[in-house]
Amino acid sequence: MKIKNKSFYFIIILILTIIITRIITLYLVDPNIILGGFELHHIYYGIILMLITFFLIKKQKIISLTFYAISLGLIIDELEYTLRGFGNTEIYSSTLPSVIILTLLIILITLYLKYKK
Repeated sequence: MKIKNKSFYFIIILILTIIITRIITLYLVDPNIILGGFELHHIYYGIILMLITFFLIKKQKIISLTFYAISLGLIIDELEYTLRGFGNTEIYSSTLPSVIILTLLIILITLYLKYKK
């Protein structure tokens, strides 16, 4: 499968990941798994997915691009929440402006790098 505009594809997957993650965590279920008293948040899923993609998926460009966008979306969505020391739903909801700003910065950097070439 060939994608003509990889930057646009990356940005769309990134934004969709953040939107879907917000909907699931705020309105449907708590996706965090508790193992031995330690709660796994989706920032950890994002980091693990990014590491797996980096070390295992190299030749399949579209799959790796998709996994990088998903993992970055998971990390961005919970980054400020993590920096605030994890809290309740109100704290997670209040991080939305920061998530939007960080996502816009990623989009601008991606577009800048694409058009710089």
